[in-house]
Amino acid sequence: MRMMLRVTLDITAGNRGIQDGTVMKLIQKLQARIKPEACYYTALCGQRTMLAFFECHEASSVIVEIVEPLFIGLNAKCDLTPVMNDAELQRGFEAWKKAGA
Repeated sequence: MRMMLRVTLDITAGNRGIQDGTVMKLIQKLQARIKPEACYYTALCGQRTMLAFFECHEASSVIVEIVEPLFIGLNAKCDLTPVMNDAELQRGFEAWKKAGA
């Protein structure tokens, strides 16, 4: 299942992590682990935010191996949300119609 991971950094921990290199190290480890199809970096609600889109094969590995280092290392807020591309949305509508919706 394709997932969107939104990581929002705590301001103080983010400032410290940028200065000491922790932020980039954690991002590099995260990208090596999830192999995202895309990552975007922005400011949302006044905080540094990363949006990563990746294929998730096992939820427990995402939560433990990916999210915990971000919580512990950067005091980050993390949200995981299932997402679809256009083709997947179309297949979903077709399956829904066949089911008698």
